[in-house]
Amino acid sequence: MIKHTNNIKDMIDKSGLKQTHIADSLGFHPADISHWISGRRLMRKSVCRDMAELLNCRMCDLYPNLSIYKDSNKHKHSPLTIGNLLDCIGVKYVPGMVNSILGDFNLSTDTIITDRKFLKLRTKMKGVE
Repeated sequence: MIKHTNNIKDMIDKSGLKQTHIADSLGFHPADISHWISGRRLMRKSVCRDMAELLNCRMCDLYPNLSIYKDSNKHKHSPLTIGNLLDCIGVKYVPGMVNSILGDFNLSTDTIITDRKFLKLRTKMKGVE
């Protein structure tokens, strides 16, 4: 088994955040964080970018030996939130009303959309048109 060397644990310690908070923020299970720290698994580049932003560091600080994780501002965008998505697709909405509906799912229009959060919302809304 290949172990990927990284500095994830050091960067988490420097940030002062808990692994469970990081997992919740990124939309992953705490066990996934442990797998990344131990080097058993390699996180996707998009997840690495989100984690680096959360820990206030660079991607290359997390994985210094992997050239695919070199930082680049070439494609830097604002995070996708539910409100931004609704604006982008041209949905007219009242933020207060949408937030009260999203509150049932512990979300708001300011919630950053991650793959797992979207999947969780879609699963809860299954069958609703």
